Amino acid sequence: MAISRKQFDGMASKAAFGDLESQYSLGLAFINGSGVKRDVREGMRWLTRAAMGGHNGAQSNLACEHHESGDFKSAFKWWDAAAKKGDALSQYFLGSMYETGEGVQRDYVMAIKWYRKAARLGDESAARSIGVFYLQGWGVDKNYKVAAKWLKQASRKGDKSASLHLGKLYEKGNGVRKNVKKAVELYWKAAQDNDKDAIELLRSKKLWPV
Repeated sequence: MAISRKQFDGMASKAAFGDLESQYSLGLAFINGSGVKRDVREGMRWLTRAAMGGHNGAQSNLACEHHESGDFKSAFKWWDAAAKKGDALSQYFLGSMYETGEGVQRDYVMAIKWYRKAARLGDESAARSIGVFYLQGWGVDKNYKVAAKWLKQASRKGDKSASLHLGKLYEKGNGVRKNVKKAVELYWKAAQDNDKDAIELLRSKKLWPV
């Protein structure tokens, strides 16, 4: 949301006197060019000040900026800090870093631990990731029934990738009662976001235009 120059100046004044929320907002203003000329470096400086003061949103956003720039170790550091304070999105991203080995040694057990925390707070991407872990047997014993449970949760919340994975379970009858009609419905749901795998599955069944 755009802010006026007057609002920016008031925020900058409070930030200079140590107000964490103002430091956080000022950092975002510089990064997004809202009320001031865009300056990512200055924005990062203010986000870092707020993050070091313990501001959860600043920690999470700072991690995103570091990750985007390829500084995975710093991204891990700040997502870890925010995740431990209960931020669901940071918990999901922390799990993702443990899954991929970005900024930390790959550890599927730690990955699913953080995915579970995020999923309990309602993060659908985390729920989908747990489902995939049970499909693949990463850090847990392979279990199609448990995978289906988590994928259903994510699919209901609109996660298209979860719908694709769940559709495959229904088509083959793995972990759920076989239901090809349900599988196709889920493939269509996934295809609404132009998911290439879902579209190819529908094409193979002559249900998608060539």
